[in-house]
Amino acid sequence: MAHRLQQEMNERDGLREVVHGLSERVARNSGKMGLLLDLNPFWRLAARLVAAGLKPYGEWLGWPHPLGWSTLTGELVGLESAAHLDFEYRSPSVEEVTEFVGGRPRNASFQPFLLRLVASPAATQEEREGLIGAARDCEILTVVNAYPEVRHVFGPGSELTSVVTGRSGTLGGYLKDDVTGDHFAVTCGHVSASGDFTSSGNHVGPVKEAVAPTPLPGGTRCHARCGSVTEIDIALVGVGSPSTNVAGNIAGIVCNGDLLTMDGARSGKQTYEVGGLVIEHEIGGACWAGLIQLHARRTGLLPVSLGVAMATMPQDGDSGAWVLNGSEWAGMVVASDKSMFGYAIAADTLVKHANQKFGRNLLLC
Repeated sequence: MAHRLQQEMNERDGLREVVHGLSERVARNSGKMGLLLDLNPFWRLAARLVAAGLKPYGEWLGWPHPLGWSTLTGELVGLESAAHLDFEYRSPSVEEVTEFVGGRPRNASFQPFLLRLVASPAATQEEREGLIGAARDCEILTVVNAYPEVRHVFGPGSELTSVVTGRSGTLGGYLKDDVTGDHFAVTCGHVSASGDFTSSGNHVGPVKEAVAPTPLPGGTRCHARCGSVTEIDIALVGVGSPSTNVAGNIAGIVCNGDLLTMDGARSGKQTYEVGGLVIEHEIGGACWAGLIQLHARRTGLLPVSLGVAMATMPQDGDSGAWVLNGSEWAGMVVASDKSMFGYAIAADTLVKHANQKFGRNLLLC
């Protein structure tokens, strides 16, 4: 499974270069915490109208009022996933309003996209101004957001406790080695990379293979080419006979607006909406890339803030919980700011890198 925006990064001419160019520009800015690729909300609204067989807002609502009419268009076209949208769609109205709010024209070939520079809560005014200057100069519409610091959330749904570290995580699901026949319960390597795990006082098994996030060297800032990007965070706990797995297949592409479900040891069963793609983000002293951002699901005509207030984002103890797209495994929760956003590593990325790292042939049980 991969984020739809990861596919765009891989295939759309020039997109990766522009994103990495912005990354390089702000690499030494100590106030920068992360960089995410998301959808331009103006483009998304217009594309949803067109996909529903309607005219884009610039032709009937009058510019520049697209967001003021978002409630009405939500009634008309719903709040479905963006997966069906035509990423080749371009609108003069979107170009006009993007230029208006962004202060200057942008590269029309990148109209569907929005970049989010994440500022640290501790960023100085000078650091924020540096980020704002970089955002204004980027060929893609770019905004600067200040979010709470993201931390690992320690910890199918049961709590695992490390005998070595005392930390707790979630048993997300099961993998097997198709060559050796070994079965493993899966959680995060940052919960513990060695020793035994227990659950409710009962012995589960020892860690057979594990990789924890790679700490950033002192003085190194997190950016896409810093040389210390974490690609995997996993612990494979040896079990003799696994219980019924939570998924039988790995999901295909997920896109902004898709709903994913999680069963965490601490938070229980929750439903989240897919947000942007993490280009780079410092989490727990490590530099991450390629994570799927999760946020509270939108609640129809109710304000977004109400959905955020009502949502329970992943908490300590939920690390390792698998997120599912229907009955398919989409990813594994590795971090959260506990209030607004969670972060998951894509399932196919996890399996791919684990196989490479451990010399295994891991599959879903």
